[in-house]
Amino acid sequence: MEAVSQYVEIVDGVRLGDERAIADLHALLVRSAKPYIQQRLGPQDAEDRLRDSFILVLRAIRDGKINQADHLIGYIFTVVRRQITRCAVLTAHRRNQQVTVDENAQYVNAQVLDVEGNLMRNEQCRNLRNLLARLRPKDREVLTRFYLREQAKEVVCEQMRLTATQFRLVKNRAKTHFAELHRLVELAA
Repeated sequence: MEAVSQYVEIVDGVRLGDERAIADLHALLVRSAKPYIQQRLGPQDAEDRLRDSFILVLRAIRDGKINQADHLIGYIFTVVRRQITRCAVLTAHRRNQQVTVDENAQYVNAQVLDVEGNLMRNEQCRNLRNLLARLRPKDREVLTRFYLREQAKEVVCEQMRLTATQFRLVKNRAKTHFAELHRLVELAA
């Protein structure tokens, strides 16, 4: 019963915009969902999926989608499972776009062999550059270094003089802003 009252306080507090309740929600996700995510995806993807899950649960509470606080933990795990599935589907999709060239198991991206695919990829690259150009310079640099150049988090932190927490916050803010810009561009098209 104590957990249910804690969930009621969290849900009510988040709806009222209470920062402590938001921090308690984050702590609940870290405590309950992070080990589950790490077990299935590993530590690198776990942070991203945890942050995405937190944002989705936070929005759901603010939008009134969670009517009964005792359903909070179930909702959290539904969101987390969907995030894990989404990550697995994207990984499988990337893997399926590669073909084996010879017995040495060298891979060539199947899209390279496709002229139409190359044209589409060039257009996607242009669109990506345009969206990145609309971000704050620091946000753009973090996303570019971490996702495009695939630099390790520690390298980015050291070279940009960021703490791990600052890196995580900048990266997640930039991802959210980038996703919003992408959604707006798609709606306009």
